[in-house]
Amino acid sequence: MGKFKFRLETLLGVRRAAEDEAKAAYLEAMARRVAAEGDVDGIVQRRQTLLCHSQETLADRVTNERYLERLDDEQRAQESLVALLSDEEEQARQRWAMAHQEVEALVKLKDKAHAEWLYEEQRKEQGEMDEWASMRRAA
Repeated sequence: MGKFKFRLETLLGVRRAAEDEAKAAYLEAMARRVAAEGDVDGIVQRRQTLLCHSQETLADRVTNERYLERLDDEQRAQESLVALLSDEEEQARQRWAMAHQEVEALVKLKDKAHAEWLYEEQRKEQGEMDEWASMRRAA
């Protein structure tokens, strides 16, 4: 019995490498989004900490009010960044899904080609066995 050789094996390897790259890009995009969401949580925590402290003088209140306004600006900017990163993450996920589909299609072709090759090999082997049996009977 000979060895099975898939004629699109090189292409399958290239597609698998592309899928791995797409997966890595997706995971990186997800990590960036999660980090940005953590930054938003940090801003919220700083706001809560500031609001829990008492302000004794008018100057403290004014300073705290300005700081709260700056935190609001930071939070809005960070939330905009999170939305942008979420879009990038979704695009990366879609690219990964498409790359995975391409690999799966080639794997199915490979499996089908292997099944056909096995069938042919078994058919050839059976033909050889039949020929051997008929030659043995004749002798």
